[in-house]
Amino acid sequence: MNQPGLIPDGPNLAPQGRRQMAAVAELRWRIFVNSLRTFRGRLELASRIFVGIAFVAGGIGGAVGLGGAAWFLMLEGNAYSAVAGISVLAAFPTDGDGIYQESRVSKPASLSA
Repeated sequence: MNQPGLIPDGPNLAPQGRRQMAAVAELRWRIFVNSLRTFRGRLELASRIFVGIAFVAGGIGGAVGLGGAAWFLMLEGNAYSAVAGISVLAAFPTDGDGIYQESRVSKPASLSA
């Protein structure tokens, strides 16, 4: 069902829609740049950069650590422990609030904040 003017991978944004998106992007950029004019804004940007670096380092460190542990267990011929460890880790959600996820999903959309 190829209609002229439609992009198969996404919606066809009319020229007015593109201009609106460009205007919103420009406004967001100006808000970001103006927020850096204060000491508090610069400090917030620096803290976001440091937190991002910490999360990346933690993710890479965790991956290397788990890979090393699995390699060691397989090297020692203890494949059952490696599989059991992976199964236990896979049972826990990584978003940090897996216990409360059901209550969030069961809320009607009109009541969610």
